[in-house]
Amino acid sequence: MEPSRPSRSTWQGTPFLPIPDAPKGKLDIFDTYGAWSAGKNLTLALEADYVIERLYTNSYPQVVWGGAGYARYQISPRVAVAARAEYMGR
Repeated sequence: MEPSRPSRSTWQGTPFLPIPDAPKGKLDIFDTYGAWSAGKNLTLALEADYVIERLYTNSYPQVVWGGAGYARYQISPRVAVAARAEYMGR
């Protein structure tokens, strides 16, 4: 006699039943950056991010924003130093 096989999926993460009232929200990500060669050996850059997420179409939006600043200095043709600072807020 052959062993019986399960009638439903046994794959991990696969739901047995449809998810009722599944989220239909929206995620918007705005990302921008700019770089400037401040001299022969110095490069400066800034980056800004703004994220808005709604789980459902009528949900209150969750907002996260942040940014980063970069500096790079070329000491010699084979050696450079760089620094980066970041911030993220709500």
